[in-house]
Amino acid sequence: LAGIMQRTFAWLLDRVQHLGAPVTLRASYLEIYNEQVSAVEGAQPTP
Repeated sequence: LAGIMQRTFAWLLDRVQHLGAPVTLRASYLEIYNEQVSAVEGAQPTP
């Protein structure tokens, strides 16, 4: 079962494939835990 970000990116990629032009998608992830906001680091770009 995929999370909301995985489903959103799958939906976006499905839509942009029909454009026939190169597209770059970028995302930033934030974690909110115990009323503290922190960036989720260590993610590697995927070609």
